Amino acid sequence: MLNMIRKRIEFFFILFAIFVLFTSFYLRIKVINETVINRPIRADAKGYYFYAMNVKQYGVYSRQEFSSKKPIPDALCSPGFPMSILPFVTFPPSIKMVWDIQRMQVLLGCATVILAYLIAQPCIGRWMALLAAFLTGISPHLVSCTTYILTETLFTFLMVLFLWIFMQGIQHHKNWLLCLAGITLGLASLTRPTLQYFIFALIPLAFVNKRRSVPLKHFFIVFLFFVSTMAPWFVRNYQVTGQLSDSRLMVSTLHHGIYPDFTYNNDPKTKGFPYRFDPDINNIAKDMDSVINEIKRRFANEPYRHAYWYLIKKPLTLLSWDILAGMGDVFVYPVIKSPYLAPGWIRGTHRVMKALHGVILTLSLLATVVAWVPHAPLARGKTEAFVCRLLSLIMLYFIALHVVGAPFPRYGVPLRPIMYIQALMIAQMIGIFWLQKGKKHKGQGDEQIADS
Repeated sequence: MLNMIRKRIEFFFILFAIFVLFTSFYLRIKVINETVINRPIRADAKGYYFYAMNVKQYGVYSRQEFSSKKPIPDALCSPGFPMSILPFVTFPPSIKMVWDIQRMQVLLGCATVILAYLIAQPCIGRWMALLAAFLTGISPHLVSCTTYILTETLFTFLMVLFLWIFMQGIQHHKNWLLCLAGITLGLASLTRPTLQYFIFALIPLAFVNKRRSVPLKHFFIVFLFFVSTMAPWFVRNYQVTGQLSDSRLMVSTLHHGIYPDFTYNNDPKTKGFPYRFDPDINNIAKDMDSVINEIKRRFANEPYRHAYWYLIKKPLTLLSWDILAGMGDVFVYPVIKSPYLAPGWIRGTHRVMKALHGVILTLSLLATVVAWVPHAPLARGKTEAFVCRLLSLIMLYFIALHVVGAPFPRYGVPLRPIMYIQALMIAQMIGIFWLQKGKKHKGQGDEQIADS
């Protein structure tokens, strides 16, 4: 009898797993087929396209507009994403080119769904992990990003792939997995450089437990292969530009984050792009010293307002629903048509996820803190504690980085799978607590009845 029940449970689990994967795939295919973007090759996407075309045609990594002349090399943008679309780019851009890139991103999105399950499973069990995968699969932000020629889909995949490989390497003490983790972290950092300092944020995991369940030598292996992956890019930059990286990127990041509520002089018309309306933009963003002096001046003039913006509003803005520097809602570039704007089940998934966003965000931030509480019920075992703290670290790292810089909500999209896993961790912890409390009260009640 028990064996038959187990087989049925196993059957339903496999059925649900197939449903999750199929829904994730079908949803992405339907969205890329039915979404019409107004000029998909624009802004950042245009830059990535030119980088790829210039490498393909001239072997020169440059954002300069593609033409018959050999471009001048630069180091404004990391090469990860342009190199990933290199096999697909054509001149002039074609609909087929865009579709080919979108289909590649569909596969990466589905792989991210699987990785979300694999990361969550050791902590919350396979059923809850499958729910985390399902939330990742129907996430409107992650699905919508599949339609754009932007870094989000590739970066999210590489980041969660690194987390899973690193978990496996630590858990099974496999050096080859740790080597692969370092390479993957390097590839993720070459796709979006915000992750390149995360290697140093991992160090607390080695000291959080007196027994050092995570030996320092494991971090050294990851660090070595991470540096080996990043080194060719830095060497190339130094040879071409005389610098390891372009300092203008950091200046822009700091500058774009100095405007409270992402508005200039509290004007709602400037929301999302306040720096475009600042007449003093050239002086502020001239160099690193000028932007730091401007930040100091603003804090001196309005300390409480800017402290509130930097410490409270910036983290919440980073993880908020609406993509401010874009069309808004889940759209980066303006769309003429999208299933998320039309009646139907896809619009329904959008409404459900938007309604849940506040709860998911709250539970995720709670998990980020609780993960470090000794003997917390969130992390009952050695593996669970390690995974909880690893996910907490990457959340804290992203928040800290964007508190300093510009917390555009688009930059928080890759954290969605982690937020879903963390939210379900807390939900499960609360559920277990109430079940145990209920059993305890029931046991006390039975004892009182027996005594009477």
